[in-house]
Amino acid sequence: MNIPVNYSKIESLATLDTQQQFDAQNCWYPITFVRDFPSNRPYGFTLYDEPFVLFRERAEKLACLQDICPHRAAKLSDGQISDGKIECLYHGWQFDTEGKCQHIPQLPDEVRIPNNACVKSFVVVEKQGLIWFWRGKTEEADEKLIPILPEIEKQGFVKTDFMLDLPYDQSYLIENVMDPAHVAISHHNTRGGGNRQNAQPLEMEVIKTSSLGIRGKWRGINKPNDSWRFIDFIAPSLVLNSAYVQEKNWTFFRLKQILIAIAIAFAVVAIITNVSQIQMVAVMLSILSVMMAVVANQVKTRFELSYTRY
Repeated sequence: MNIPVNYSKIESLATLDTQQQFDAQNCWYPITFVRDFPSNRPYGFTLYDEPFVLFRERAEKLACLQDICPHRAAKLSDGQISDGKIECLYHGWQFDTEGKCQHIPQLPDEVRIPNNACVKSFVVVEKQGLIWFWRGKTEEADEKLIPILPEIEKQGFVKTDFMLDLPYDQSYLIENVMDPAHVAISHHNTRGGGNRQNAQPLEMEVIKTSSLGIRGKWRGINKPNDSWRFIDFIAPSLVLNSAYVQEKNWTFFRLKQILIAIAIAFAVVAIITNVSQIQMVAVMLSILSVMMAVVANQVKTRFELSYTRY
């Protein structure tokens, strides 16, 4: 039995029919994990070769500015955070979260800071452990368009976050993780569980396409009635690989019960005969059965869901 995909839970997917043209500026880009973001210094990054800088002010508000000082074009990310403002390392100009210059050390107190001494600011938010950046107009930023994964927030869901620094554009990586045919060969005996013996023709079907993304499914043809795997691309940078499998908890729990029974039997024999080797086997089986019981209590979902976010 295949569990159907509930695409309605991913709000970005629901907009595929209503928007006809993808705007590379008016969309959300994931920048870094919240856990990796430094709280006491600026964080510089680039998007399409345009430099930006993130920082937190005293009240922990997250801010994003263009990474260039309007005075002498120094990188603000090379500066420091001073009194909740980002300070340029060149002449010490300080800017608030809106990009307005609040302090110029060389300017007399009675002289007003020029209006054009400012830096363009951008909207940034935190969602599901990531910092998201809106490149477009501030007034058009809509948090509902962030491609979140509702399953992550469910109790019992287990996830692993990691970052890879790769020497090529993200478009190559997106193409790579949407290509199931390479896994058996390129990932043979490596991360990802590839096996050359599983290389085979694949049955593929494009379910839906638009300027905002692609939805499709695939499966191998060697196994009769093999389960479908689903691939979703949500522009500009989310790839979701999903595999839904039949619930088989009964097999797992049955095996756990058998191991517990065997462990008890060995323990009884060990006590009667006082044989150290049997005692060791009993202990090992007991530990194994306890570990399986702990894992079983953590398995609360009927399907396995893997995803890749950039």
